[in-house]
Amino acid sequence: ANIAAGTITLGISITAGNSSNTRAQQSVQVLRGLNLWLAKINSTVVIRDEIYQFALKILTDDGTVPVVLANYENLLEDPTVDYLIGPIGSEVS
Repeated sequence: ANIAAGTITLGISITAGNSSNTRAQQSVQVLRGLNLWLAKINSTVVIRDEIYQFALKILTDDGTVPVVLANYENLLEDPTVDYLIGPIGSEVS
């Protein structure tokens, strides 16, 4: 994790697919919202007089439980990921 360096990384698995897939549509909307949030807050997050930046680590899945679980296991084991959000648009959510 890079919290000491001023970066807080959020890990997420989102469902990819064609635009007619409702779960994939939900994932696109959530990702847009997260990117908007990052753009708005990344220059203003101050904790104990330190400025922090947020980053996203995004893995895509096909919406099935085994793939989503594997993605979150990978995110849990990734030392650069500080917090998990989601899952978005899958059978698990």
